[in-house]
Amino acid sequence: IYLDCLASVAFEKYLFLFGGSNAKASNGQSLRIDVITGEVEVWGTPFRPREGLCAQLVKDHFAFLFGGYCIKNNKINKDASYSYFVGLADLRTGHIKDFKDKKIIFENNMGNLELKLSRKWISDAQQSIKKNGVDETKGFFVSPEHLVHVREGHAMSTYVGEEVWVQGGFLWSDHPDFEDEIVFSLLKIQLLGSTIQDMKVKIHKVDYQGPKVRLANHSSIFVSSELMLLIGGITYIDSNKSLYRCPSPSIYCYSTKTNIMARLLIDINIARQYHSTVLYKKENRLIIFGGMGEQDIFLSNIVTIDYSLREESSVPYDNFEIMKSI
Repeated sequence: IYLDCLASVAFEKYLFLFGGSNAKASNGQSLRIDVITGEVEVWGTPFRPREGLCAQLVKDHFAFLFGGYCIKNNKINKDASYSYFVGLADLRTGHIKDFKDKKIIFENNMGNLELKLSRKWISDAQQSIKKNGVDETKGFFVSPEHLVHVREGHAMSTYVGEEVWVQGGFLWSDHPDFEDEIVFSLLKIQLLGSTIQDMKVKIHKVDYQGPKVRLANHSSIFVSSELMLLIGGITYIDSNKSLYRCPSPSIYCYSTKTNIMARLLIDINIARQYHSTVLYKKENRLIIFGGMGEQDIFLSNIVTIDYSLREESSVPYDNFEIMKSI
């Protein structure tokens, strides 16, 4: 299997792989791997080619797919129909649904809005980017629906499978002189319905309290129904009044109950991005593996962090205690 920038979920005895790239073009097909026999097969209905997307197991037997971009002939496909992606895969039947327009509800603090991502709207947004640059605080980035537009390097996690949380990532800029911007936005995504036919997606942009954490290529994971951790990634560093990008060793904690983001006092020893993080619930242990450190050095080490949860507190870092880090 020669693919990178793909997404995966595990269900029953299978590992499902979605999208990815073969270095020349994005992939619009899925693979299913039997982890017992090692058998690999092409699986499911095709979808719009994507790489740099995320996948999360939700509602028992569905995989929720979000974000990414499309490469064609070694170039980003700028066609509006390829510029955003929200999908759902039924892991039992192989049916993969591509949500468009009517099945996506965007919600902000002004109330619920049924919005349609039209070609003209995306074209206008791209013209704004060319003129003003990418900025979450002005122009089209005020609108929560634009945060679906060509996002990569984001982190996505869930606790119970009913709600999915997406934080950070790059928003692609269609401008040769402007880099993709690392964003701090936090999205709460709810799946409404019980079958793939009637399922709707509600996306809410969360205006959280605390530091606005600009991260990409990081990992996120829930350690309880309330607390989500953001680990590592690449961020902006202010040096001599100029911003440059650098891997981060920091761990941030967000409480879904208090809507507060805070930075923990401990880090992951070595700054890294493109790593993976899993939770070993039985031992209250985080296991962080690999990734890329400073100067694009590949890392092969493992960091384990043992933790304990204290009694309920009004701020997230007060009810999360690090026991040890190796």
